[in-house]
Amino acid sequence: MEFAVEKACIIVLARRDSERLPGKNKYPVNGIPLYRYTFRLIKKLGLDCFVISDDTELLEKAREYGFNTIIEPKKYATPTGGDMELMKWVHQEIKKDIYFMLPLTSPVRDELSVMNWIIEFRYGGSGIKHKSALSVYCDNVGNWKENGSFYAWRKEQLKRPFIFDRESKIFQDDFNIDINTIEDIRKAEKTLSAMEVTI
Repeated sequence: MEFAVEKACIIVLARRDSERLPGKNKYPVNGIPLYRYTFRLIKKLGLDCFVISDDTELLEKAREYGFNTIIEPKKYATPTGGDMELMKWVHQEIKKDIYFMLPLTSPVRDELSVMNWIIEFRYGGSGIKHKSALSVYCDNVGNWKENGSFYAWRKEQLKRPFIFDRESKIFQDDFNIDINTIEDIRKAEKTLSAMEVTI
């Protein structure tokens, strides 16, 4: 997928620490490490990808997929580091025009949906708001943000004080599952099995 003049990329924030489910980025889901679901999907999309993490083993896996890797600065590499501040730092480092962020913890996504979201964003869509996209959660630094399986910003939007809000481009499937607990893992396994997803 190409973006003419604009420089677009996919961002994966893959912090190692997780208070609720330690090691969740590599936790097996139907016997497959969680990160592989997102890495496989990104590889199919053909866009430039940057994986940002403090986990050297995960960064090595990302390089095996042909992705760019950046070591996450220590001040962000904590459970309370804050994705918003990290995204703004990433922009200063790589200076792209458009950023698509795919959370590593959302294994239930399909290629066609993500491609449609990219096209929707590219041509000025406001975001595909399914009912489940209205759910919100509070991150560890006290910010409320909408759950989503795909986030998109232009560089100008990253200058705003708060980038995870209802004005942002947040896309989500009705069947999206964000992994935070063992119960989430079990739900994802059932959904993936029903969808006959193989890696």
